[in-house]
Amino acid sequence: TGISVMDTSGKKVNSLSVELGPVYKNALNLSPSQGVVTDSYGNLHIFDLFVSKSYQLAKGPLSAPTIVGDFIIVGGYDGVVRCVELSDPSTVKWEQSLGAIIYARPLSVPNGKSVVVCTTAGDVVQLSIQ
Repeated sequence: TGISVMDTSGKKVNSLSVELGPVYKNALNLSPSQGVVTDSYGNLHIFDLFVSKSYQLAKGPLSAPTIVGDFIIVGGYDGVVRCVELSDPSTVKWEQSLGAIIYARPLSVPNGKSVVVCTTAGDVVQLSIQ
C-alpha cells in the first residue's frame, strides 16, 4: 500500500511506500505540496512529495481531519475527539470523549478557536481548541 503523488496532468511523480489502512475519508491539503489523511486503523498520515509519516491516534477508524490554526482535529469511531499539533502530531494535545461514534469531519468555526463535532447519538458539540 502507499500514496501516489501525481501532477495536474495525472502523471505519477513519486510513490511513497507507507502502511496505509483502508481510507474512506477525504484527504486534506496542508499546503500546495503537503497533505494529511486518516485511515480505518486509527492512523493519521502526513505526506509531501517525498516523505510520509504516520501517527497512531486510536485503535479504530478516524473521521477526516480538520485543520484549525496550528492544530489537526479528528473524531473517532470510539467517540473521542483528538487534537494534535501540526508541529508534533505524535502527541495528543487534548482529547474529549463524546460517548458516541463520530463519522463526520469536525467543522472549524470561523472564530478559529473552536470546532463543532456531530455524533451518531444526535449530539452537536462545540469544543474550544485552546
